[in-house]
Formats: sequence, C-alpha cells, structure tokens
Amino acid sequence: MVLSAHGLISYEGANSIRPCPPQGIWGFCGNYAGSVKEPAYSFHPRDPDRKPKRFRSIVLESSWTSTEPEPVDVSRLWHEGSEGRVRVVILVKLDKPNAQNQSGATLKISHCTPGAGATATATQIVYLFYFTEVFPAPGSVPEDPTITMEELFRGLCPPGYNPATVLTLRVDQLRREIEMFSIRPISANLPA
Repeated sequence: MVLSAHGLISYEGANSIRPCPPQGIWGFCGNYAGSVKEPAYSFHPRDPDRKPKRFRSIVLESSWTSTEPEPVDVSRLWHEGSEGRVRVVILVKLDKPNAQNQSGATLKISHCTPGAGATATATQIVYLFYFTEVFPAPGSVPEDPTITMEELFRGLCPPGYNPATVLTLRVDQLRREIEMFSIRPISANLPA
C-alpha cells in the first residue's frame, strides 16, 4: 500500500485502510439524496470488525477548470451528503494550456467534522502554478497542506496511533506529479 511504502503508517495500520480506485458511491443524504459520485481516488477505513464503510474518509477529485459556475459544490456534496463521514475532500483543478503553452493548477483541500449537516470547518487553497511557464515551478512555495490520522481513519485509528498525528502533503511533490502528468500527450491528460 502507498501509505506503508512511504513510511507514513505501519503495515498493520495499512491493513485497517485501503486505497480505492474509482467506483460509484451512493447513499448521500439531505439535498444530495439520489446523487452518485465517483472520486478519482479515495481511502476507505475499515471498522474494527474489518467491514468497509460506504463512504470514504478522504476523496480526491480532479477536473479541468471552467469559466462556467460549478453546478454543484463538490466539497459540500461529499461533506454534507455523507453527514461528515467524508472528512477530507481534495480537489485538483487543471487549466487547459493556452496558445503560449502556459497552464495552471489549483489544489483545494476541505476538512469537516462528522454529524448531520456537516460543513467544511477548514479549507485551504494552494496555487500549484498559475498561467506561467509550467516548468520550472514558481519560486514561492505555499504552505504544505495537512491531514490528520483521525481524518484518514475516520476516527477509528488502529491501536498505537495518535489521532492528532499530522501527515503532510508536500506541495513540491505534488508539482512534480503534475509535471509528469502534464508532459504526456494531451489525450492522456484528461482529468477524471
């Protein structure tokens, strides 16, 4: 598993959560009842009885930016529609290259606490790069976003884990990943 391979959590901890490729998720509540969403990637904690839950603890979505208003606030759908069971929503928005082959990318991370009507308690927006020559990366490095073990495991941390432990999402590594993604032929660059 990715988390144990990078030394973020132990092998035992990795067995308590699994990364999930895209698949449809349903069962949303309130204003979002009847919705079906398919995140690009997600983390799925298991209960102590080892059964997976319907909602993931962390979801990642990506898309092209648009000048049109978003028909649905994706973070709100995940947070409120899951009654806070989705603790972290990570949105990556990519700008299509312009005529000068300049592009941009924005990372938005939204956190919430569980409960009916859950709303975002903290949101961080990081401009990975913005309509500049994509590479090299801009000189200023924004603050690295973070998630906690409590958010990752949705409050069900395995024994030996401190729920307050912070995992850092390094912006420099995210930029490198986007660079690798961006240099592929344009047909391979379509976000989910």
